[in-house]
Amino acid sequence: MKARLAIGTRILTKLSAAAFVALLAGAQSASADMLLSDLRKVDVGAFPAGEWSVKKERDRLTIACEKCDGFVAMDLQLSRGPAGTESNIRSGKTTAKTMLDICKQNAVSRGSSCYSIKPANLKGAVGFVSDVKIADSTYAATYTIYQDGKLLLMRNIAGSRKEAARVGKLAFKHIAPQIVR
Repeated sequence: MKARLAIGTRILTKLSAAAFVALLAGAQSASADMLLSDLRKVDVGAFPAGEWSVKKERDRLTIACEKCDGFVAMDLQLSRGPAGTESNIRSGKTTAKTMLDICKQNAVSRGSSCYSIKPANLKGAVGFVSDVKIADSTYAATYTIYQDGKLLLMRNIAGSRKEAARVGKLAFKHIAPQIVR
């Protein structure tokens, strides 16, 4: 179980640039001023023990499915958002289409594909969810949620688009509301 989680963490770390390089450029680690600023306090009860292994750190939470076929995992991180990104989203200057265009440009050089990016707003936070093929049989539904200059990044990785989307919706429904105001 620990070996699988360690491998998953390395894969997710490696993949971080693939989904949202443009958004994450300049992101700095920070204690977030969201409702919950310590991911060790997140209730992961929606992900039953024995089926999911969990590694909690202050600014990072990694959850890997032990009983799923293939690799299925979530990697959540809190950091300072890139300067101006949140205000650009709120003002409409940065849109889902803008982000999709950037994602598609970056995907070409990485051998990946960007299928869609849609708004993903929650409570007082704004952001997007991306649907990306990272590599053969590796897909991600990545939520980038901004609030008060902070970024909640939720990467949901799986062997199919459908499974990545399913796991992403679980994280968005059960974990994100604990973190954003």
